[in-house]
Amino acid sequence: MNSDRTEYTSNAGKKYVMRPALPSELDVIYNIWKAGMEQHGYAIESDKEDKYRQFLSELIEGQDEIFRFWACEDADGRIVGWQSLMPYTNNPFSRELGGESSTYVSPDAQDRGVAYILLYHVIAHAKKTPLHHVIAFVAEDNYAVEKIGGKLGGWQEVGLLPAADKEPQRPGMKLHINMMSNNR
Repeated sequence: MNSDRTEYTSNAGKKYVMRPALPSELDVIYNIWKAGMEQHGYAIESDKEDKYRQFLSELIEGQDEIFRFWACEDADGRIVGWQSLMPYTNNPFSRELGGESSTYVSPDAQDRGVAYILLYHVIAHAKKTPLHHVIAFVAEDNYAVEKIGGKLGGWQEVGLLPAADKEPQRPGMKLHINMMSNNR
């Protein structure tokens, strides 16, 4: 699995490589995730950081042929984003039919085509698997991902999880789905 490398060129002409993330890259992956959360107004409590790191570590180490966790490198070999495709249900049958996409881009690499590459890559992969669909929860205030999903096509908004009236405060989450078809 670690030899899987796919090269991409952004619309801006920049070169990127998608490849499986490695456990040794946890700190970089965690910092990109944390920066993304903070961009949307979440304060990451320091006493929960170990728990969040452990969660991401388990996702990286739990990869298989369907459910994956990729790192995106720029031409200098620096990780500028990551993409995961993970199961989202605890039903053993349904677990094999749907995946959840998570996409994070380093703040200093945003607006360079990285998110487009990440989302393109996850759907290209999912179409080759037994998955029926991929879902994504997108913060209501994440307009960039909405725009990218529209450019890629296939993503449909199917619902809204409203913001809760309890702490920690967070925006509502739009539920998007991308149906995989037999026309691969």
